[in-house]
Amino acid sequence: MEPKTIHRGSFLVVILLVGLMIYPGALAAPYNDSHHSYSVANDSTEVFEDFVEEYDAAPDAATPVEDLSEDTQQAFKTAKDEPRTEYNSIPDGWQSIGSVPICNEWLLYCDAYEEDPEFPGNSYPGYTYESHGFVEYEGEIYLVRTSGGTDWNVQPAIEFIIRQGVFLPYAGFLAATSGTFAKRGQSQYVGYGLLLALMALVYPYLVMSTSLSGYRGILAGLTYLVIAVGVWEVIYREEQDEQ
Repeated sequence: MEPKTIHRGSFLVVILLVGLMIYPGALAAPYNDSHHSYSVANDSTEVFEDFVEEYDAAPDAATPVEDLSEDTQQAFKTAKDEPRTEYNSIPDGWQSIGSVPICNEWLLYCDAYEEDPEFPGNSYPGYTYESHGFVEYEGEIYLVRTSGGTDWNVQPAIEFIIRQGVFLPYAGFLAATSGTFAKRGQSQYVGYGLLLALMALVYPYLVMSTSLSGYRGILAGLTYLVIAVGVWEVIYREEQDEQ
C-alpha cells in the first residue's frame, strides 16, 4: 500500500476514534435498569380486599390494560404470570417483577422495554416510595403497585471513562507513529484501528445476543498489547536503522 494512502487512512481512523470517545453507544451496555419495580394483586386476594377497605379505594374506576402503553402492558402481563410472593410461608397475594431492562435510546434495535412502564396510581399514607392504582384485565380488577427506586445512574459516566481508556491511547499511538509506519508500507495498525471502531459499535448488540459482559476488558487488553507491540517495533526498527 502507498505511504500516502496509509498516512491518510491513519488520519481518518484517528478522527473516527476521537469521535467514538464521545459517542454514548460505543462500548456501552444496551440496557439501563428501570428505576422502579412492579407488582399486581388480583381482586380475589386478601391484600386487594384489605387495601380497598383500609383506604376506601375505588376499584370500579380501574384503567383498562389496553389503554396503557405497550411497555406497561408487557410489565403487567409479566408480573401477572409470576408466582405469588410469600410472607412467613403464607402467600400474600402480590405477583411481582423487579426492575426491568430499558433499551438505551441510541440502539437501532431493541429486544427489551423501550421506556419505563407506568402503572396508573396515587400515593397513599404509609407508602412513601410506592404508588397504587387499579387496572382491569379480561373482566378482572387488579391492584397495581409501583415501588420507587433511585434515579441515580453512574453507568454512563463509567462507560465514558472506559471509552477514553481504550480509544484515546490508540488514537494517540496511531497519530504519533503513522508517519513511521507509512514509510514502511505497514497498514496493519490502521487496520486494527478500524477493527477496534467496528467492535466498539457492535458491542451492545453482542451483549444483547450473547451476554459477553467481559468483552470490553478483553478488547482493552488487546488494544494495549497492539500498542506495546507497535512501540517496540518502532524502537527496534530505529535501532536497526542506526546500525
